[in-house]
Amino acid sequence: NTAKENGYGIYISFSCGWNLLFSNHLLDNGYNAYDLGQSNSWDNGRAGNYYGDLGEVFYVPGGKGADRHPMAEPMPK
Repeated sequence: NTAKENGYGIYISFSCGWNLLFSNHLLDNGYNAYDLGQSNSWDNGRAGNYYGDLGEVFYVPGGKGADRHPMAEPMPK
């Protein structure tokens, strides 16, 4: 999945929980990811998501979420 040039790439509301989100390409969004939910996972333990504003660990704004395995490059199509 690719989310590009939006207000939010992925937005998880407070009523959503236990989602597994990985292998997404989040580029040039106001917030590439925002998580108000509970117990959502932003990587599968080996692979996470590609963020345009990549860091070594991507802390997802809005809550306690973190992608501990962000992709350094987008996946090939």
